[in-house]
Amino acid sequence: MQVKVENTGTLERKMTIEFPWDEVASRETAQLNKIKGKVKIDGFRPGKAPLDVIKKHYQDSIRYEVISDLMRTGYTQAIEQEDLSPAGFPHFDAKELKEGQPFEIVATFEIFPEFDAKTLEGQEIERETADLTDADIDETIEKLREQSKRFEAVERAAKEGDEVTLHFEGFIDDKPFEGGKAENFKIVLGSKRMIPGFEDAIVGMKAGEKRTIEVNFPEDYHAADFAGKPAKFDIDMIEVAESVLPELDEEFIKNYGIEDGTLETLKKDLRKELERELDMALKVRLKRAVFDKLLSVNTIDLPKALIDGEIENMQKAQQQQMQQMYGIKDFPAQDASHFEEEAKKRVALGLIVDQFIKAHDIKADADKVRALVEQRASVFNEPENIIKAFYANDKLLREVEDMAVEEQIVEFLLKDAKVKEINKKFSDIMDRS
Repeated sequence: MQVKVENTGTLERKMTIEFPWDEVASRETAQLNKIKGKVKIDGFRPGKAPLDVIKKHYQDSIRYEVISDLMRTGYTQAIEQEDLSPAGFPHFDAKELKEGQPFEIVATFEIFPEFDAKTLEGQEIERETADLTDADIDETIEKLREQSKRFEAVERAAKEGDEVTLHFEGFIDDKPFEGGKAENFKIVLGSKRMIPGFEDAIVGMKAGEKRTIEVNFPEDYHAADFAGKPAKFDIDMIEVAESVLPELDEEFIKNYGIEDGTLETLKKDLRKELERELDMALKVRLKRAVFDKLLSVNTIDLPKALIDGEIENMQKAQQQQMQQMYGIKDFPAQDASHFEEEAKKRVALGLIVDQFIKAHDIKADADKVRALVEQRASVFNEPENIIKAFYANDKLLREVEDMAVEEQIVEFLLKDAKVKEINKKFSDIMDRS
């Protein structure tokens, strides 16, 4: 086997692999002998047909198998021989196989970039801190009441915050469109669930009132056929209902697992939970700051195959999310350009972090893994059982180990950085994490 490698781009390589005819022939003969005892050919007893007869009947399929095997095994051997690290799958081209002549395949692929990852030595990093106050706990309790609110019908015009029930039908170019009609549709005004302008246009309507509104679909609307187009909706207001908050009483408090039903115990439990969430949020924001800075000081060439693969993963994740959240089974994949920049960041960061892991032999610290598992288990009634479940599930444990490694990478990089602490409000941290 002869191998020739050409640089056809910064990371792209074109590898030509040539196999002598003897190797092709010997593989074909081996395949013929393999099937000799299995095939049935008219005029011969099973297993007694000569090889040249079998070859005449099965040469095309056998040759296809031989070529496929040569591509697979030859490519793998050539990669090892030339000490190359492909990023993604190769594109194969095979020249026509002619009797008695060497067989040649061409594999085009990208390799991983070679670079020395820079640390954050001398770089300034802002480490955000925050304190949990009594006021933050009170505000959280009010949010819990808001989440438990009910709606009661009222005889007045609808305003923001009200839940309205309506029938509607939409038209584009005066023609009804698929998905544009609904009956007894409920929506809280101001929730921004509908396209821009829809909710604003029905503020002020009363039950029994009809109205035609005009809006425009956003330019970036997920359904390309509707994007940027003007539309009209015939609205029939059925009911207007205002929100009513529950009383902060024993019954309400017990709904949150507080057995004694006291406000004091609720606040105590909330403090514990919010401190856990704050700690996690601060770590996420610090990691984001460190990794963003790491990307800014490390500029590397990225294999297109890895970017395309990450874009595909992001598209699939979005489709799964839309199905889980809204029940949309056939949500159309957004254009690749929508994910490209984020995909580039993820690929670059993965390559840089991976180099630090290998260069410094960073492995998940057992104590850190345990602390992360305990932190996640603390929100359950029987945390010890959850901890055991984590350690019994390889997939769950690997996810926590990956998180531990990321935290260790952050700590490693911060050693050389100039860290500046910035104190912020609890709400600022939690609202934007």
